[in-house]
Amino acid sequence: MEIIGDATLLRDLHHKELTGTTGRRRRRLLLGTPGLKAGAVDASRRHALADAGILADHFDMNFGVSASSWNAAAYNANQAHLVPEIYPHLSEIPFFFTSWMGDWINIEYVASFLRGDVRSDMRLDEATIRASRCDLIIGTSDLYGNLVLHDAKQANDIVDLCCASSALPLVTCTRHIDGEVRLDGGCANPCPVVDVLKDTRIAGDEIDILLIASRPRPENHHWIEQWMYAPLVHAWLWWYPWELRMNTAAIDAKMGKVVRMFEKQRPHSRFRMCAIFPTGDECISPIESRAEKVRSAGKAAYGSFAKFLEKRPLREL
Repeated sequence: MEIIGDATLLRDLHHKELTGTTGRRRRRLLLGTPGLKAGAVDASRRHALADAGILADHFDMNFGVSASSWNAAAYNANQAHLVPEIYPHLSEIPFFFTSWMGDWINIEYVASFLRGDVRSDMRLDEATIRASRCDLIIGTSDLYGNLVLHDAKQANDIVDLCCASSALPLVTCTRHIDGEVRLDGGCANPCPVVDVLKDTRIAGDEIDILLIASRPRPENHHWIEQWMYAPLVHAWLWWYPWELRMNTAAIDAKMGKVVRMFEKQRPHSRFRMCAIFPTGDECISPIESRAEKVRSAGKAAYGSFAKFLEKRPLREL
């Protein structure tokens, strides 16, 4: 586990609320990133947060995009334990079987699971999400790679909104939200910190931002992926609009900018920022086909984060 930024933010999460230097309550934002099956890392970290007593109501806003949309929804429903075991199951399903259905990663299974069709006692509790103090924001993309932020509490169907946020072109089927075609939000921006702040910031706020990344920082990706990702995106999506292809191909470059934003020192700033990236045994390929690898990486991500969260806050209120 690699921690970038101000780690005191993590310890202070044990307090449900924290007063800032102005006497006003600090606002807290939790963000996730895309990753396909690597979303198991984000899901396991959120599970560790919940088991440490740090629930969604410790945050003011929870943002999810692509795979992290499912994780964010379960976390806001106080059901963070639901999602981690879904990812190994997706790896157990033969690739050709889901391909025949036009859904190469079987998003429909995830949707069926959270609707309670697989196990009625595991249904996503949408009522708790809507009643939560924490806002749930889901990001999608339009056909031209523009980011669209959705307030999940106002959505008619939260599961369907998460499906739209995970609708990677040519890998899963696109969705219609409010009559408009919506695609995987990661195609527009894998971690739109600035966009989210513009939408949610109130003048004078002191803000804590926690980013849970599903994949290592871009410069630590395999060199083949670093060189081949952009050409493959353009070849794979050649009949989609140029703007969508360009934004999708620039995912790693955008994540690189996010990393630099979190690395920047901010003494006496109104912002505290902390990002957590997987390392070593926690790393999973987005297209990993070995269920045991997905399961072991998820357990490693849970274990390292849970151990860190055992450290009590540096200050008591």
